Amino acid sequence: MTTVSRALATFAALVGFGLAGDALAQPAAPAKASAAAIKDPFVRQGGAPLETLAANKARVMRAAFVDGYDRDAGVIAFIRAPGEEPRVEVRMGSTRPLTAVVSARAWNDLVQAGAVFDRDLQPRPPANPATAPLFCLHPWSATVEAVDADGRIRRKAGGSCPIEPTLAYAFAARLAQAAVAEMPACAMIDDRDLGPVRQLAQCGLLSGDRAAAAEALNVWNTPWFANPRGPDFARSQAYLFHDKIRLAWPGEAPVEGPIRAAEVWAAKAGEARFQVRRVHGETADRVRMEGAIQVDGPLDAYGAKPRIPMTILWTRENGFGFRVRDLIAETPEPSQPR
Repeated sequence: MTTVSRALATFAALVGFGLAGDALAQPAAPAKASAAAIKDPFVRQGGAPLETLAANKARVMRAAFVDGYDRDAGVIAFIRAPGEEPRVEVRMGSTRPLTAVVSARAWNDLVQAGAVFDRDLQPRPPANPATAPLFCLHPWSATVEAVDADGRIRRKAGGSCPIEPTLAYAFAARLAQAAVAEMPACAMIDDRDLGPVRQLAQCGLLSGDRAAAAEALNVWNTPWFANPRGPDFARSQAYLFHDKIRLAWPGEAPVEGPIRAAEVWAAKAGEARFQVRRVHGETADRVRMEGAIQVDGPLDAYGAKPRIPMTILWTRENGFGFRVRDLIAETPEPSQPR
């Protein structure tokens, strides 16, 4: 094993996450997780217990997010291992892990910002009780953990509901914002109505020329394009299709030109939504978006509807931004046992 590979292996062990794209073998997961591991949101999402990191003399600031429906939403970990540069590691569900070196300024800012995240705030009575909110609908929550320079371990959980504000959740949000800022391709993703945690989740879809992939993903996220509401939206979407496009939606006759392509897309994509799995930048001006649609049909042996893999080819040419150049449907994929 080379010196670089050994250093990466050491960091991966400290962080507790696998590094995407590395040839490092990861140990097999145990057949059954312990009750403590299942309760620990970091271990549950692929991280190492905080005590293990502390024993390895690593400094840590990390947050595990849970969305408003009590689902794990991802882990963001800032780690400074002995003899290593500070790094950030992000794991968001099924997307590939992200990792980057962190600037000293960003690290120091987070250390200062996180000095009191584990303290409680004194409740403040509302200025006008008659108009004060009574509850929050589907608030997010986060568990925050840290290993300080002196080895002291701190942890605190908090929610996003402004009725009961917490320093813990405020610092968790700060960690997410810092992670986006330290990863240029992630920062390029338009955060309209996303927030930094969802930005990072979408960033995990990017590969190849990630800057180009992020630009194409922004076009995909254009209002009403990814989730159209029927033929009435076709006219407003025609400009996103190449003037020489020939679109063949599964089960439909091929159509040519941006107007007809937009009409088919607006009518069909709202019913069978395209789920993005990967956005790969082939060049600065050519991006492949891979995914699948779920179509109506008889349920298979596993009780699932048919899924058809599809690829959307985006190109940037003739002075235009990214537009859909082609849509390629493949053979329906077999379902897997649930």
